[in-house]
Amino acid sequence: MPAFFLALALPILLMIVNLHQLDHLPHRSLARLAARHRAPLMSLRLGAVLTVVASSPDVAREVLQRHNAYIAARSIGDSMRAGSHCNNSVLCLPPRHRWRALRRLGATELFSPPRLRAMEPLRREAVSTLLRHVSDHAARGAAVDVGAAAHAAALGLLARTMFSGDLDPRTAREVSDVVDEASVLAAGPNVSDFFPALAAADIQGVRRRMARLVKRMYAIIDDQIEQREGSRAAGEARKNDLLDVMLDKEGEVEEEGTDDVSHNTIRGLFTSRGPVSGPAPRSASSTTPSPLPTKRSGSPRATAPTVGVGGHLSGSGFGALSRKRRGEAAEQEHHGEGPLLGHPRRWLAAVWMAAAAAVAAAAEQEQAVVKETLRLHPPVPLPPYEAEATVEIQGYTIPKGTKVLINIWAINRCPDAWIEPNRFMPERFLEAEINFMGRDFHFIPFGAGRRIYLGLPLAYRMVHLMLGSLLHRFRWTLPAEVEKNGVDMRERFGLALSLVVPLHAIPQEIH
Repeated sequence: MPAFFLALALPILLMIVNLHQLDHLPHRSLARLAARHRAPLMSLRLGAVLTVVASSPDVAREVLQRHNAYIAARSIGDSMRAGSHCNNSVLCLPPRHRWRALRRLGATELFSPPRLRAMEPLRREAVSTLLRHVSDHAARGAAVDVGAAAHAAALGLLARTMFSGDLDPRTAREVSDVVDEASVLAAGPNVSDFFPALAAADIQGVRRRMARLVKRMYAIIDDQIEQREGSRAAGEARKNDLLDVMLDKEGEVEEEGTDDVSHNTIRGLFTSRGPVSGPAPRSASSTTPSPLPTKRSGSPRATAPTVGVGGHLSGSGFGALSRKRRGEAAEQEHHGEGPLLGHPRRWLAAVWMAAAAAVAAAAEQEQAVVKETLRLHPPVPLPPYEAEATVEIQGYTIPKGTKVLINIWAINRCPDAWIEPNRFMPERFLEAEINFMGRDFHFIPFGAGRRIYLGLPLAYRMVHLMLGSLLHRFRWTLPAEVEKNGVDMRERFGLALSLVVPLHAIPQEIH
C-alpha cells in the first residue's frame, strides 16, 4: 500500500519540483539560480510546464536572433485569455498574418517618422500638463508622486493620439485603477499557468477577475468609438487622429487571412502595451523610466542625489566626465583658439559652437541616465516565449511547446559584459556606443527580434522630453524622511516592474 501511494504521489512531486525555488520576484530568484549553477541556459519543471530560462547575452542572441523564426510566439498566461483579449492584442497574438498586419498598422499609422513628427505638438501638450501639475506642487512646497505624474502624462498622450482629447478625470482614474490591478493580476502566480489541465476550472478565479477588468476597459474604448461614429454621421469635421484613421480602414485586418479593421482591432491597438491598457502602472519604475533616476546599490534602500539644472546626478565621476567631454567638444569647435581671440564673427561663432557643444553634451548625459535606468530596471524583466518547433541551442534540444523565458534583468547585469553591473554608473554609456534597439544583446531592455517593443520610437521621444523638461525647469530634493532613510528601491513584480513604495520628490521651480 505505501508503495502504491508513493507511485501515485511521485509524478505530482516531480511536477512541482522547481516551484519552491521561485519567490515574489522571479527574475531575481531565477538569476540567482542560474549564477549558482553557472547555467546561462537552464531547464526547469514549473508545475507541469517545461520551462527553459536564458540568462546570458550569448544565449539571448541564440534565441532572439538565430532561432527567432521558431521562438517568436508569446507564452500566454491563462488570465490573458480573459474576454478573448489575446485575440485582439498584438502583445499576445502568434506571429501569423493577423499579428503581422497589426504590427504593420501600428508601424505605419502610429509610429512611423511622419506620424511621430505630426504628434510632436501632442507630446508637448502632455508634458505641459505635467509641468503645470508639478508647478502647483512646487508652489505649495509639496512632494510629487513621480511615477503617478509620469503615468498621467503617458495616459494623456495616449488619449490625445487616439481620441484628440483628454479623458475626463473620472474615466482617467478608472483607466489607472484597471491598469494597476491588471498588471499585478496578470503577472501573479496562477495555478492554471503551472497546471494547464486545471485551467478550465480557474481555481483562483484569476481569469474571471481579469475578464471584468477587460470588460471595463473595453466599455471605455467603445464609448469613444460610438461618440466618434456619431459625430462623423452628423457631418462634423474630421480630427484625423488614430481613431479616424482606424475607422476609415474598417474592413482591413480582421480575420486570419484577411485585412479587416474592426472595433476589436481598435481595442487591441489601444491596449497593446499591457493586459488591458497602454500606459504602465502608476508606480512603475521602468516601463517609462522614472523621470528622476535614483542611484542603485546592493541595498534595497539607496540614497538618491539632488537633481536639476547643471547635472542629473551629484557624486561619482559622471558630471566630471560629462564636463570633460563638453570641454573637448568646445575646444575642437574653436580649433584651439581662445573664445575671445580673433575676428568678432569668429568670436560669435565660437560662443555659438560652445553653447551647441554644451547642449549636445547635456543631451548625451541625459541619454546615458535613461539607458542606465533601463539597464538596471528593464520594463519587462522576464518576457515569456514559446518554441513553435524543436530547436537546438548551444547543444541542448528545446522541444516544441517549451516555455522560454528571457531573463532580461539578469542579462542587463551580466558580470561578463558590465563592470560593476549592480552599480548605477551612467558614464558607462558615455564611453561606449550602446543602444537598446535589440542589436547589443547585453543591453535589451525592450527585447529583441520580432517581438521588440512596437512603441519604442514614441517611448524614446516621450521619456527624453519628460526628463529634460522636469530637470531643466525644477530642482528636485527628497522629503526629509526619505533623505534620512534612503529611497526604498524594493520592487513589485508585475507586467511592468514597479516600486513597492512610490518615489516622491519635492520640486523647486528654477527662475
